[in-house]
Amino acid sequence: MFLKINILALFLAVCSLGYAQKIKVIDNKGTLRTIEQGIGNVAETYLATPVVSQVLTNSFSSIGFSGFGIFDLSDFTGTSNMLIIIKPGRYEITYRVSTTAINNETSGGEFYLEVGGTEAPGTRAYTYSRNSLVDKNSVAVTKIIETTTANVTIIVKGRIYASTAAAGVSSLTMTNNGSSLLVKRIK
Repeated sequence: MFLKINILALFLAVCSLGYAQKIKVIDNKGTLRTIEQGIGNVAETYLATPVVSQVLTNSFSSIGFSGFGIFDLSDFTGTSNMLIIIKPGRYEITYRVSTTAINNETSGGEFYLEVGGTEAPGTRAYTYSRNSLVDKNSVAVTKIIETTTANVTIIVKGRIYASTAAAGVSSLTMTNNGSSLLVKRIK
């Protein structure tokens, strides 16, 4: 009977870890213990509804984000086009970008994550919009990084890699409420 109770307590403890930051369990000696789940701090920025949509060009530039969601200042700081990781550690970074074709042009967007001034391997992503009828497209990329120094910048960069538009004619913009950058400390 005692074994069944311990197994039940262990089962409940494991199940509860997914939903709570702290749980109380009884160990095999009958002692009440508190287990804390290591939920990391997060920083979120997103592209809300700017006054003027960001138009992409043929050169890579930083994607501007206009809003901040949950933002734990103990681990992060930031501006409208970058997040800064204050403390060394392991982080999960997810960026999502959405583009809109304008002027009835066919266009492709190319994006990547820049970490500390360098392109993070495995983070290139592409959108393709055909014309005004099929004008929106989105991509999302997740990357785990390890930082060993403080104040590491995280930037999403993008450009037009191909377009049917004539030189000087805009063909691709960032979609309002369609892009975000989320950084979560995991260790």
